Amino acid sequence: MKKNKLLLLSITSSLILSVGWPCIGNLAPAIFFGFVPLLFIENHIFNNPDRFKNYHLFNYSFVAFFFWNLFTTWWIYNASFFGVIMAVLLNSTYMATVFLLFHLSKKRMGSGFSSASLIFYWLAFEYMHLNWDLSWPWLTLGNSFANFPELVQWYEYTGVLGGSFWILVVNLLVFSLLNKIIIQKQSWKKYLGNLAFILMLLFFPIILSLHVYKNYKEKIAPVDVVIVQPNLDPKQEKFDLSEHQQLENLLQLSQTNLDSNVDYLVFPETALTGDLWENQIGQSYSVNRINQFLKDYPNLNLLTGITSYRAYENTEFRSPTAKKFSQANSYYDSYNTAMHLGATNGIQLYHKSKLVPGVEQT
Repeated sequence: MKKNKLLLLSITSSLILSVGWPCIGNLAPAIFFGFVPLLFIENHIFNNPDRFKNYHLFNYSFVAFFFWNLFTTWWIYNASFFGVIMAVLLNSTYMATVFLLFHLSKKRMGSGFSSASLIFYWLAFEYMHLNWDLSWPWLTLGNSFANFPELVQWYEYTGVLGGSFWILVVNLLVFSLLNKIIIQKQSWKKYLGNLAFILMLLFFPIILSLHVYKNYKEKIAPVDVVIVQPNLDPKQEKFDLSEHQQLENLLQLSQTNLDSNVDYLVFPETALTGDLWENQIGQSYSVNRINQFLKDYPNLNLLTGITSYRAYENTEFRSPTAKKFSQANSYYDSYNTAMHLGATNGIQLYHKSKLVPGVEQT
């Protein structure tokens, strides 16, 4: 197979993975075939060690994952041009490295165990990507069904990585079947049992999930929620308005949909951005204004995002992220915080723990 055909297979893989992704092609079933062209490339390189080196597989894999990442995460450009470059390059490198590890394991252990190694390496990579400081779980394979929750109700037990496992297994089985028919020129009639097994593995989880979805009954009393989104441009309009004006806009929008039956009112992330010092947050203008508003709705709870700060006493233990005041010999921390106010439990604060790589981490 010529190198231009291998490159074409690499690009084909990126296109199939992309059209199977939410908000791009949204053809979720395509994800079950997205790795197949890449597996053909790996198999060809494995069978021709005199013509190809390990870095050839890395390069072809990188091309496939680069375009998949680019097609599905280009929108980061709206927040940061540097961000989209780093996200695409780093994520593509990680994924290509995983595929290279699979290839090296296949050369060491033989083709019999290689399929299991790909599943192991990929799931380990996704787990790491969910939990380390450079987390970027957007392209976790199981997320491809984000717009079709009725098909993956069993995520309740396996989590999203269960979907990734399912997708990888089907891809490997499809490749194995096509490899026998197309490359090894064997009769497809010999493998009707293999095809039946693939179809069963593909449709049985879906049928089970649809059954769970259609027969689910809510076990608790329903909650009436009003969600308010002021639709401000976060780069321009939001910072052209004072914090008081932004709060008044949110409260006015809320009143158009509130009644005595509403249990929760939800504002967006960083809806309140004034000098909200946690040491004396009950004295802030925003909190007092909200409490005044809530008097007309005694059963209402409000959940909002805020930018909050905490000042440390000189003798108090401070966190590693604490910053020094420029005009005083004391320290403070800043947080992306969720704040609860209202009928139950008074003021409650929760600090965001999964921070955006880069800007929030620093």
